Amino acid sequence: QVAKGYNATILAYGQTGSGKTHTMFGDVGDSDGRGVIPRAVGRLFQMLDDKCTVFASFVQIYREQVFDLLRDGGRATPL
Repeated sequence: QVAKGYNATILAYGQTGSGKTHTMFGDVGDSDGRGVIPRAVGRLFQMLDDKCTVFASFVQIYREQVFDLLRDGGRATPL
């Protein structure tokens, strides 16, 4: 449905140290060990044609503050 113009979200929620980062990213250098995000993004771009525009955001919610990880490299300032 995403390739038809629907919005989608990939969300990881859980306790510190429970494996969220590994599940989401995995071993990006190993095609068999990739996580959810590299697999989903790769598949999305396989399905789309050259006329499509893709918008993405990458945020972290930490202590009830939202950080834009694509723009705030130092994570010093919440949104």
